Parts: sequence; structure tokens; C-alpha cells
Amino acid sequence: MEAERESCDILARVFLTQQGPDGELGDGYDEGVRHAETPELAREALADCAALIFKGQVEVAFREQTAGHNALLLFVHLALSMMEERLLNAFKELHAKQAEVCSCTLCCFQYLQSPLHLLAM
Repeated sequence: MEAERESCDILARVFLTQQGPDGELGDGYDEGVRHAETPELAREALADCAALIFKGQVEVAFREQTAGHNALLLFVHLALSMMEERLLNAFKELHAKQAEVCSCTLCCFQYLQSPLHLLAM
């Protein structure tokens, strides 16, 4: 907001003049009441100030919207990364259990096929 005020002050310096106590036109900024040279210049100065303020507000809104969108994307990315990590861990555990079950089944099958099994009866 400070930048808009400075821009309007610069415009006021350009378009507005001040009549000092000696009757001469001054720089129009330090003291006294400022007067526009013409009503058209005053309207122009006000329109330029309004345009600068509006532009600043649009830029701020755009930055806020962009920041919100970036935060949402970051959240979604982190959530998907966590889900991916959990899924990978679940598949690794499932694979390990399947390998354990398969090795036990294979051991039992080999034990039942061996002649030692018959001798143990």
C-alpha cells in the first residue's frame, strides 16, 4: 500500500501546484493548500491514483491467490508422497509374508516327500 501512496504523491507533485503567500506558484508539496492547475488535470491525477491503487490491490490479490494455490499443491504433493510410502511398505510386508508362507509350504512339502518322514511314523 505504501508504494501506491508514493506513486500518488509523485502524481500529485506533477499535476498539482501550490500558490505561496507571495502569490507565486511553488512546488505544491510542502505547505498550504494544493490546487490543480485545471479541473481536467485534477481529474486526471485522481484517475491515475485510483488506477494505481486498483492495480496494487489486484496484484496483492493475485499474489495471495497464487500463494494459496501453491500451498494447496504442496499439501497434495506431501499427502501423495506419504500415501506412496505407506503403499510401498504395505506391499513389502505383503511380499515378505507371502515369501514366508511359500517357504514354509515348501519345507512342509519337502518334509512330506522325504523318506525320513516315513521312518518317523
